Amino acid sequence: MIRLELIDIVKEQFPALDIATKDGIIKLSKIIKAEIKLNDGISAQDVEDLVNFLSVHGNKFNALTGHKNIAVILRGEGERITFSPFKDKEVAAETIYEFQAVFSENISKYIKQSIALNNWNNLKSLFIVYPFIVAETVKLDTLEALHLKNQALSLALRNGEHAPFAEQHPYATDGGYFSMLSAIDNLYFDADLRDINNSAAGCHKNMVEIAVLGNIIYALTFYNAYDDALNMILGANKKTAHFMMNIHQKTSVHRQNRMAETVLFILLFLLVGVLALTIGSHIPRGVYIVVILVVKIIFLVSKK
Repeated sequence: MIRLELIDIVKEQFPALDIATKDGIIKLSKIIKAEIKLNDGISAQDVEDLVNFLSVHGNKFNALTGHKNIAVILRGEGERITFSPFKDKEVAAETIYEFQAVFSENISKYIKQSIALNNWNNLKSLFIVYPFIVAETVKLDTLEALHLKNQALSLALRNGEHAPFAEQHPYATDGGYFSMLSAIDNLYFDADLRDINNSAAGCHKNMVEIAVLGNIIYALTFYNAYDDALNMILGANKKTAHFMMNIHQKTSVHRQNRMAETVLFILLFLLVGVLALTIGSHIPRGVYIVVILVVKIIFLVSKK
């Protein structure tokens, strides 16, 4: 992996250093080797790889590496990038292909880190705005990694284990994840989405798990399918997903209201009982009826 950020460390100390020359590269190497003693995050291999890169390629890729988002991607840390296009159209196709080969390890690391951090917007931006920097082998590896995540979700649904799975793997209920899949390659992922949707359709559990299932089905609706029929199916599921997402909450509220009504009945009947004991006389049946009506009115008003 080529760590271009090491050049910035040197430039901060020696801004006039010209690394386009052989002498400049030698000086850069010495400065970074001295930095190794103070920084555990830099290795001798990092220095060797950077020196070899500068010796062979020089400033050939400056138009690409100078772009703020591409520079972030090449660091490979999974940091967020913005939706800022690359406007330099003068870079030759041959240079692009060479760039892909030289920095494939950097870009692959960035993708893996973004997946580990659930930063789906990173991958969406990368494959929509900067697909030209991604080598075909890196893209294929990415498709396979995401396919395995889709298979894991589908299996959890088929086994009725979607609730604990979603808790451990947030992407299962993240619409951004499924939106990202369609941005990368919806022709490739359509089959995965059909499988997940079919697995979800046959999954029925208790109220809490139905709510989680609703969140998963709703997240699927953010996927923009290559196939129009699949888009119609996912879109039609949205209302059902909303109902399922709220069913546990509605049930809980209903139970709470019924309990509140019961408590009011008990309190008012107790009040009547206390009055009877205090007054020492029998309370007519009509009083009980009035109490019931009052409770009902209070309950209806409280629901508005």
